[in-house]
Formats: sequence, structure tokens, C-alpha cells
Amino acid sequence: MTDPDSRAMAAHTKVGVGYNIQIAVDAKNKMIVEQAVSNDVLDIGLLQRTAEPARAMLDVEKINIVADKGYYKIEDIEACERAALTPYVPRPQRGAAVKNGFFRKDEFRYDTVNDVYICPAGKTLKRLRESRLRELKKIEYGNPKACRACSLRSRCTKNIRHISRLDNEGVLDRMAERVSEKPEILNQRREIVEHPFRYDQTVDEPGRIPYARARKRAHRVQPNGARLQSPKSAQHPWHQSSAGGRASVKLER
Repeated sequence: MTDPDSRAMAAHTKVGVGYNIQIAVDAKNKMIVEQAVSNDVLDIGLLQRTAEPARAMLDVEKINIVADKGYYKIEDIEACERAALTPYVPRPQRGAAVKNGFFRKDEFRYDTVNDVYICPAGKTLKRLRESRLRELKKIEYGNPKACRACSLRSRCTKNIRHISRLDNEGVLDRMAERVSEKPEILNQRREIVEHPFRYDQTVDEPGRIPYARARKRAHRVQPNGARLQSPKSAQHPWHQSSAGGRASVKLER
């Protein structure tokens, strides 16, 4: 038996029934400033929902938000930019090309002036067709003639290579540029978001962290209300994963 609102969530190679817990940690003070519990199975789409209340708590107009690739969704990234929340989320390497060991999409350079892609062989990929993905316009680029005669074809495709682009994909390009300029920020996120959970002294002296509560036989401290799980027999394991468990966002003021 389990709570009726809980969901089956994947954590690495296991599946547990529980909740998706989001936390936002202030990089300056290394303190949890926002936490929320939901039954959303994935972190995708939760970036702005987690960062907005955290910004209100910090009482600032603009913040940088750093999260792992589990939050990578173009609509959410665009919503963050519009709300003056500057996102830093690494681009996940996925898709058929990555699976087959071919050139990744980020190895094709987009020319914003001419609206074309330049492939690793230096050829120009022009617009071929348009379609829809969710509510977004999707544009496909290619150059079939150049592809058939290309010396790098075996490293790129089994047939004709096409590159797709969403009409608002500029937000992802801008974010990729920010991440490339500050690659260390991703490692800092891993260090900072774990900080509030790691120190034994906070368990012995929970009063040192406002609103903290220590768990028995545990070396972590959670803010009041953050610990909401199914009965012990069906608890969700505390794995950090893009598919549930404890997910975290770093904030920079």
C-alpha cells in the first residue's frame, strides 16, 4: 500500500514509489531557500516552478539558476529567460546520431545571419521543410547532394543527414554559450546543492540552520515539510536523478 498521490519513479536502475522533491540552494550562503514536493515523474518542466519561489524568498530581481540536464526543456528555458531567471543547464547528448556514434548536433554550427547550418565538412545545410513539434515550429536543414559525395559521410549518417531546429532555439544557443564561458559552474552546482545535507554538526545542532529538522540515524538535515514519503515499505530511494527522487537547483545572486 502507498499514498494515493505517489507515483512510480525511476532512480538509476531501480523503480520506487514516492514523490519528486525539488530543492533550490542559495550559492552564497549554501542554504536551502525553496523546497517543493510533487508527483511529477520527471524534472523536465520544473525549472521555473522551482526558481521563481526561490527568487521571491531571496527578494532579488535577477538570479542565475544552475541545474542538471534533467531540466533541459526549451519551453522551460525560454520561460526562465523571459522572467529574468538566467539558466545554466548542460545540453544532454541524446538522439539517433549520438547512439550510432555519428557527429552530434552541436558539432554543426548555426549561421544566424543566413539561417543555415555548417556541417563538420564545411558544407552548407539549407532549409528543406517545416513541421510542428508540440506547439513549436520545427525546421529541417540538409544538403542531399553534398551529403552523397561527402568524405565524412560514414562518420555522419547512414543515408542523408538532416538537422532540425525549433523556431525559438536561440534560447538554447545563448545558454550553451553561457555554459561554455563558465563550465566550472556545473561542478560548483554539484558541490553546493549537496552542502546542506552533508555535515553531521547540523544533525547534532539543528538549531544552527533555521527551520531544520534532523532525522534519526541519518546524517542529513531537511527543511520542515521537505520530507514527505510513502510508508517505509514503499519509500522512494534518495537518489539524485533527473527521473525523480531529490532534484536540486543552484541559485546565484
